[in-house]
Amino acid sequence: MTLRNYIFFVSLCIYMEQQSVVLATVLVTNDVWSYSGENGPDAWHYHYPLCEDTNASLQSPIDIDTDQVKYSTHCEPLRLDGYNRIWNNIMLMTNNGRSVRINIVGNMTLSRGGLDGTYRASHIHLHWGSDNSRGSEHTINGKAYPLEIHTVHYNTLYQNELLAYKMDKGLAVLGVLVKIGKRPNANLNFFFDHLDKIENPGVLVELPKVNKYPFLPKDTSSFYRYQGSLTTPGCYQTVAWTVFRDTITISQSQMDKLRSLHTDSTKTFLVNNYRPVQKCNGRTIISC
Repeated sequence: MTLRNYIFFVSLCIYMEQQSVVLATVLVTNDVWSYSGENGPDAWHYHYPLCEDTNASLQSPIDIDTDQVKYSTHCEPLRLDGYNRIWNNIMLMTNNGRSVRINIVGNMTLSRGGLDGTYRASHIHLHWGSDNSRGSEHTINGKAYPLEIHTVHYNTLYQNELLAYKMDKGLAVLGVLVKIGKRPNANLNFFFDHLDKIENPGVLVELPKVNKYPFLPKDTSSFYRYQGSLTTPGCYQTVAWTVFRDTITISQSQMDKLRSLHTDSTKTFLVNNYRPVQKCNGRTIISC
């Protein structure tokens, strides 16, 4: 075993110990839900009661109506420790049949910016559509984007993400909306150039090292904040959402690489893996 492979193996073991899950769970999930058909979003609540979108629920995603948000002139900046030196972290990417997931092995933390506590980065996942008119989970004034990137963090009061899911103030998620432009996003080549390795579910790939975290927009000082839920079952209402006002731009060819992934061995394309918007139910959305 080479030194590089040994380091990869040890890092993976550490990740697995931290997350308290077996490798099969990391690679492919087999829970009773999907994004379409009889187990689609309208039926999630039959197996996962919290997913029901009632008049009292705090479910996500939502449509952000900019005429209804509460604008603040005293927003504290987010503190993103470790995001400018992420070569110290390892990123392990897989296609789990429902999304692309990148597990973060390292020490990137999120705090301040109105958050109550310090949150450690756990993983990244993406939601996209079959065409450029849809795909994002959050919408702005009813407008959807073709892609949305989520960086999930768990409160450092808890040992790992799985323990934090059900806890008050357990999770903080950074949401980034993505537009299509004329040129490829060179900062994301390290990601898009390796998607062909996970065309089908069940493969774990270590991504190349990069210096700066590339899944955030240039301007992280302006964002929308609200209290909501996971956008997948069990829909736990423990998430402090930060949806950035600034966006990321990628090319059509990069977008098409995501749409070439498969959900399973039947070669069904992995697209439209987003949950429809839920009721806002009078929640306050703060705009910084």
